[in-house]
Amino acid sequence: MKQNRSPLNLPISNLLLAGALALAALMLAGCETTGADSTEVAVPQTVTKGMTKSEVVAILGEPLAVEEVVQQGVTAEIWRYEKEVLLSSTIESDGEEERSYIDHKTGEVVIVREPIYRNERVKGTVSAEILIIDGKVVAFKETQGGPEFEVGAGR
Repeated sequence: MKQNRSPLNLPISNLLLAGALALAALMLAGCETTGADSTEVAVPQTVTKGMTKSEVVAILGEPLAVEEVVQQGVTAEIWRYEKEVLLSSTIESDGEEERSYIDHKTGEVVIVREPIYRNERVKGTVSAEILIIDGKVVAFKETQGGPEFEVGAGR
């Protein structure tokens, strides 16, 4: 009796079994739920108007610098932050190199060409200024500094 075979020349039943096992592994490892009695409160990840100083510190940490400003009888603080961010990352081909190994079936030395890759990253600096009056955020702005390029060695 002839078996149905896939383009990879494997019996279809083997492919179905492998697919079912992969699906089962994904289902078992894919999810984690929290119980109904969970008391964790989601912490906001962005600064918004009306937040207190302590809420800003909880999200961004201590400011790099604090400047006190008095204008028209109103005292305010300008908190400054700076953070290096990854703008993009790519893997680029850096040519090929020859590798040799011994084929255990034939005992002969086999030479193959393997690609060499290198990482290229573009980093930038994000600066933020937060205006605080009476202990609360009134305004904020973000600016992005120029990109810096970093190229890793190929391998």
